[in-house]
This record gives sequence, structure tokens and C-alpha cells, in this order.
Amino acid sequence: MKLDILYEDDEIIVCHKAPGVSSQQERSYDPDMVSMLMNHFSKTGVKNPYVGVVHRLDKPVAGVIIYGKTKSATLALSKQITERSCIKKYKAILCGDVRKLFNSQNITSADNVCTLNDYLLRDAKTNTSRVVDICDKKYASNSEVKKSTLKFSLEKTISLPADSPFYNESSPFDNVLSLVDIELLTGRHHQIRVQFSNAGFPLWGDLKYSSFSKECGQRKGVALCSYSLTITHPTTKKEMTFSVIPSNSIFKYL
Repeated sequence: MKLDILYEDDEIIVCHKAPGVSSQQERSYDPDMVSMLMNHFSKTGVKNPYVGVVHRLDKPVAGVIIYGKTKSATLALSKQITERSCIKKYKAILCGDVRKLFNSQNITSADNVCTLNDYLLRDAKTNTSRVVDICDKKYASNSEVKKSTLKFSLEKTISLPADSPFYNESSPFDNVLSLVDIELLTGRHHQIRVQFSNAGFPLWGDLKYSSFSKECGQRKGVALCSYSLTITHPTTKKEMTFSVIPSNSIFKYL
């Protein structure tokens, strides 16, 4: 698999991660970004190469990802991720007409921008997360429960024609899809996928959080792409934005 490099200097390297590739090394023979980067550095003659994992994208998710080439750069970038001083934007295709959310209770919306606030609990055994009720006593004092916030805007809704390869007669969403632009305000495990699924609008192709996707065999990858990342360069202190055009999953057919 070819490494898609968007930018590289002595301190950082920015890539376009493909769906199905892990952000870091794991116990499998599947491709992963760290191994691919180490191979890239070896081929380019870098002595004692270092690959610092700054943040992660879920394995089925494509998009912009950044790594540190030095320990100091990795620490500086990781601090930006932790302190949310960077800006991460995603595009996603949701099942259903998400405009219904704009009039829902407990959801903030204004000027075509909707904010979702939930509390998520991760289950390490199943590698999943779920929304829990913070008013429930068993969750109120649980330190593992994390507040999760994202905001999104609707770009367009699409009614799939009957001759579309993605049309499904048994669709509970009336074959309507919504393309949304998302800004992630917290960085929780599977956050975007969990929050939209809980709201009733799962991501197209998400086999983990959508029973509909499992039933109709949507195996072309989850329709989620981290299309833009803005960071402050750890050495030059210059603000830098890296972006890609979503092309994985159903994006390329819209």
C-alpha cells in the first residue's frame, strides 16, 4: 500500500490515512501507519527514525493524520490535541434526514449549526462506547464517563433513486442520506459514530454502531473522513492547515 504524504519536514509528517489502515501498530498482519512510516524513513535514508503517535483515527475512517518525527515535536502536538487548541473537522454521511434533529429537545441549534452533547462510557472488552444518562446514580460518579461534544452543519440531503446501487427497499430511513460537516470539540472513543447513532442517524456503512448497515451488507467502509486538521507547528509556531477531499466509502458516488 502506497503512503500518501501531504507534508513532511524535520519535525512532523502529515498523511492521508486510507480506510482499513490502523493509526498505530497492532497485533495483526493488517497494514498500519507506523510501520508504513518506518519503511518510508528507511527507504529515504533516515538514521534512527522516530515515529511519534499524536492522535488516532478509527481503523475504518480515512483522513488527515499527523505524526511527530522527534520526541519534542510529538509532545508539543499531543499537548495541542489534549488542550483542544487544534481544529479537527470531519465530513460524514448519515442515514436519514438529519434536519429532524434541529427541532429536537435537548439539542442546541442555531444558524444551521447543531450541537450534540452526550456522556460516553467506553467498554474496553468490546471496544465500543455508548451514551449513558449522567442523571443515573451509577454513572454520575463514574470517572470513566466522559462528556462528549460536537457541532455540525448540514450540507445537503439526498434521496437515493431506485436505480442507485445503494438503494434499499427495506431502508428504515426512506433511502434518505445527509451529508454533514462536523467540528469535534472533544476527542472520545468512537465519539462521532456513537453520538449520531444514539441520535437516530447512524453513519452509512458503520457495521459497529448500525444494525441497518449490518443487515444490508454495507462493507465499503464507514462514511466518515477527517478532512481538515489545523495545528501550530511545534518549531516555527506557524498555524498550518492540512486537508483532503473525502473519497472513501459512498462519498465518491455523491
